[in-house]
Order: sequence, then structure tokens, then C-alpha cells
Amino acid sequence: RASALGLPAVLGLLAGASDIDSAAAAPIPPAAGPTFRTLRDPPEIPVATAVILLRTTQEAALDWGGAFSKPGFYQTSFNKKRSANFEAFKSRYATYNLTGLYDATTMQNKDPRTNRFYFAFLNEIQWRTLADGIKRREDQDRFSRVVGDRLYQKILKGDVVGPRISQGDEFDPNAPVNMSSPFSGSWLAIEPPLPRGGSLGELSDGARRLLGYLRDQGYCADFSFSEFKQSSAGKVEFTSFMREPANIEATSSILRQGSSFLPRYEQRILQAFFADRGYESSIADTLADSLTSEASSKTVSPLLRGVRTTWVLTLDPDAGL
Repeated sequence: RASALGLPAVLGLLAGASDIDSAAAAPIPPAAGPTFRTLRDPPEIPVATAVILLRTTQEAALDWGGAFSKPGFYQTSFNKKRSANFEAFKSRYATYNLTGLYDATTMQNKDPRTNRFYFAFLNEIQWRTLADGIKRREDQDRFSRVVGDRLYQKILKGDVVGPRISQGDEFDPNAPVNMSSPFSGSWLAIEPPLPRGGSLGELSDGARRLLGYLRDQGYCADFSFSEFKQSSAGKVEFTSFMREPANIEATSSILRQGSSFLPRYEQRILQAFFADRGYESSIADTLADSLTSEASSKTVSPLLRGVRTTWVLTLDPDAGL
């Protein structure tokens, strides 16, 4: 199904589909609305980070089975939710210049998903769609870990997005990416390799390097950690804080709706790292404005621009299996 601009009305981000052809479910051009004297430019996120996060989530959903094994179930549900909620999105950001989501000329040279507000909107729709098909809390946790592990592997090995250099009429998913395209970008493999050991120092260093990597990819403004400490029971405990992750609006909105099924990309990536070092991890997170500030677990304020996570790591030789 095509939009009014002739672009796909779905997130066609799967292997075998061109990233440029999918340019993020272009919205229907807006009806006339209030005109503001000055419109602010929306914040941006690198195209590689936007596409890798959205695409990895969708690929995991379609590989999950269950309700998503029904042909078209995920995509149909996603499209309905996106259409039903887009007017509210447009109204919320009415003081921002959103022409990059509609203007055909702009969209030929810039992926709409680089608009961070629109990225967060699409990400929220993704996870609300996932909640329709993954209802048990245990399954939600397992699915989130699958997404985190896939992203962790992409950090270790690198990943690239963008239009392929075609040698014929048929799309070849193994063809090289045209890196000169504005729709192209990459996550380079993290260097030097992460520490292999499981000491407190190595766990702390690896965790800091992973969040530093995400910060360098434009995923967040900054991050911080408390000291990694070992309890009398042998568990490793610490707290992390991520300031202004790219999908903070999605996280805040889903929490306000009373759901705990959240993207949590940074936490899930760290869980994959800890499992790789032989540790099972449990987390408890809340919106906050710093590593140590107090935040109410009963009130979700849109003014809180970060996520604070309390971690407990337990040694488990089977954690990485």
C-alpha cells in the first residue's frame, strides 16, 4: 500500500527490501492547520542508528512466531496504530518544522526517520504493536533480550544500512551498499575488542564502552555509572543512568499508559554483554534526571529526560547459552 507520495506506507525494513525505498512509512500530507511565525528544527538522529534500531526490532518480531506468524499481522497492526496516532503526534510537535516528513524533494535526500521525534513515534508504535502479540511478561522479557542480543552482535561485528548498488533489475541483499547515498550509514565494529573477563573492573569497563559506543552513534546525550560493587552474597550491584536516549518520548509515553514492555535498548545490550561474561542480570528502571536524583515510581513526568537503572548481576555459567 503506497502513501499519497507513492512511498510505502509500511516499515519495509527487512532483508530483501531497500532501506531507501522504505523511508519510514511516509505520513499522509497534513491538512491546513495553525501557522506559526517561527518553526523550530527538530532534533536529529543519525540514519544508521534510526534504521538499525527500528529494523532490528521489526526483524525480531517477524522471526518471533506466535501471533506474528500470521501473514501481515504485524504490519497491519503497525500501520493502523501509526495512522490512528499520527494526528496527535503532529499536534504535539506543531511548533516544529515537520516538512521533512512530507516534502517529496526533501525526502529524496533525507530519511524522515532521522527526525528524532518521528523516530521515537515510530518506535513507540512498534512496541505497542508488539504488546498486541506478546502478552505474557515472561515472553516480553525474552523478546526484549532477543532484540538486545541482536544489537549487541551488530556492535561487535558492525552493520550497514542504505540502498544497494544494483547490478540488474532484481534486488540483491548481498550487493554492496552505496555509501555515497544520504540514506546510507554504518555502525563500525567496536574497537578495541571488549574485555573478555568477568572481574568488576572488566565488567565496568565493558559496560562503559558499550554505552560510549551508543553515545557516539547519536543514541543518547550522555551516560553515567555508579561504582560496581560486590555484595556479601557475591552479586554485582550498580546503577546506570542514560540522559536523553533517542526514544525517551516513546519510553515515557508507554510508561504513562501503564505498560512495562519498553524498548530498553541500552539495558538489553548490556544484558547481552553480561551474559557473554557469565552473568545473569536483573534490572529495575525509572525515569529520572540524574544518576542519584529521587524519582517517583507512581508519577511519570514528561520533564524527566533520562532513564536510571538499578542492576544486580548473578554469576551463572549458563547465562550466555
